Parts: sequence; C-alpha cells; structure tokens
Amino acid sequence: MINAKEAANAAIEYLKSFYSNAKNIMLEEVELSEEKKSWSITISFENVDPEDKKPSTIITRIYKIFRIDNTSGQVIAMKSKDYK
Repeated sequence: MINAKEAANAAIEYLKSFYSNAKNIMLEEVELSEEKKSWSITISFENVDPEDKKPSTIITRIYKIFRIDNTSGQVIAMKSKDYK
C-alpha cells in the first residue's frame, strides 16, 4: 500500500512526462477510494509555451485528475477536470 504523498508524487511525475512545460504545479485534492484500491489525485498547473515571449499573455490553470493504484503506485488513468 502507498500513502497519499507517494500517490501525489506519482501523479506529478506522470504529469511532467506528458507536459514538459508545466509550471506552478499544485496539489489540489487527494482522496482514497472507499474500497481502498486507488487514490484520486487532482493536480493543477500552468502549461507555459517557452516560445511565447509576450508578457501580456493570460495564463490559465489546467486541472487533471489521476487515479493511482494503491498497491503498485502506478498511474491507472489521467483525465481532464473542468473548473468553470
């Protein structure tokens, strides 16, 4: 079994492998499933384009939900979460 911190770290590392330009990564939510088989981890970040030199660019946060296997610590799923 893994703990919440290990699950969050797994989610963040997985995120970085897909979004190499992710900045200001924040842990938003952590939840262990009722059957204790997986963790649900919500991470937010800013995906900054390194080529964009305009200071007036509006940066929005992107939210992703990760499901982490509680036994292996492997990421099972990554989904978008829309906060509007």
